[in-house]
Amino acid sequence: MESDVRRIIGERLSTRISFSMPWGIGPIIYAFGLLLSTATGNLTRFLTDYPWGCLVIVITLAIWAAPRLTERHGKCTIAIRKALNITEEEFNTLLEGNMHRLVSGKNLVFGLTFLPALLWAFTQRLWWREYSQPVLFDAFYFVILVFILGYYASTMFGAAMSCNQNVYTICEKTPINADYLLDEGQPILRRLWGGQILRITALALVMSALTNVPILLYSGSTSLLMNLAVALTLMALIFVAPHYMFHRMLERAKEETLAEVSRRRRTLRSEEMPSRGDAQGVDDIGRMLDMIYLTQYEGVLANRNTWLVDLEVVVELLVVGSLHVIFMEILNIIAHH
Repeated sequence: MESDVRRIIGERLSTRISFSMPWGIGPIIYAFGLLLSTATGNLTRFLTDYPWGCLVIVITLAIWAAPRLTERHGKCTIAIRKALNITEEEFNTLLEGNMHRLVSGKNLVFGLTFLPALLWAFTQRLWWREYSQPVLFDAFYFVILVFILGYYASTMFGAAMSCNQNVYTICEKTPINADYLLDEGQPILRRLWGGQILRITALALVMSALTNVPILLYSGSTSLLMNLAVALTLMALIFVAPHYMFHRMLERAKEETLAEVSRRRRTLRSEEMPSRGDAQGVDDIGRMLDMIYLTQYEGVLANRNTWLVDLEVVVELLVVGSLHVIFMEILNIIAHH
């Protein structure tokens, strides 16, 4: 099944080209900038202007992460195959639809709507305006933005929207195997999907900070409230929304199972009758043991937590979100002094 993920990813030429791009293209771009700044006598300024490094790191992270996160998304879907009460053909259709959505070229187009500051930045001469021969750095900056728009924008939209659409398809549109989901399935969801969502959120916050620093700081001062708004928006879209959908799916599975347990208990009660011999006595004991088991199971299930997150994960997320805000505030102070 895992080979199906690679096959689906490789079905489109644009995806194959995009995912075959080496992550080292970022350092290569920065090295070219060093050569350009040396040739034009701007090396000292280039080295001390940290926005160049921020944008190159974003390119490197986006190129490195996009294929890995996409492939892992498909593998996570395959890992919960038994939790979905559908045929093999229906599952293959679901997997292909989800993977195609995740690698769709529409992600790039839609991703641009999240980055109006970058579109505006195409027309601006920012921190290099005082360089000698700044027009050369206009062209260099344009090359950087092309890569950022191509990789960062599509990656961010894929994480924020396409992934949520896929999770919605799994949780809200697909019949589930409640027994498996509450037994073996929940730990798998917690370990794979919970971990995947946390990694994507952390990566998105890092890339958001590194991208917004050069653009927003040099288009005017950024406030703490704006930084908080960016961090909270990303966490809501990338972390909270999919976790809530998985919670709803597990909650429905719990309710279905509790209803079935309650029905079986009522059936056992209705079958109770006075004992009339050894055989009937054995049956009574069996029903009594079943009743005890179902009562205990119902109590345990009623108290089952249906969230994939725990206190440790929440603390980790808050730390990552705080680092996003603190990092932007520090660079904000540096940029204006």
